[in-house]
Amino acid sequence: MCSVKPAEEKGSLRRKSFICFPVEPGRHSFLIHWNPISGEPDVAVSAQLEANKTYYFDFGTGFGAGSSGNQNVFRFSSALKLVDLPTGRAMTKAFKPVGGVAE
Repeated sequence: MCSVKPAEEKGSLRRKSFICFPVEPGRHSFLIHWNPISGEPDVAVSAQLEANKTYYFDFGTGFGAGSSGNQNVFRFSSALKLVDLPTGRAMTKAFKPVGGVAE
């Protein structure tokens, strides 16, 4: 898990939203950071990005609840994954842009 905060915040995402921004070719680390009150864990991904390509990442969260003995157990999860171009393009058509720059 990456413990270093990003050098520059690119935007604040909500459900069914996306952000787009340019990056230089090379290895980049992306960190999704939540408000600590949310209970959601931060998620980091490192990717080698090539010039003149568009990359799409999907960020998802999950919540589980159960019991163990006499205790309630709650589990929060987060994931950031690279998705294929058709899926990424479909997401940008279905979701609302937030900050960043136009594609």
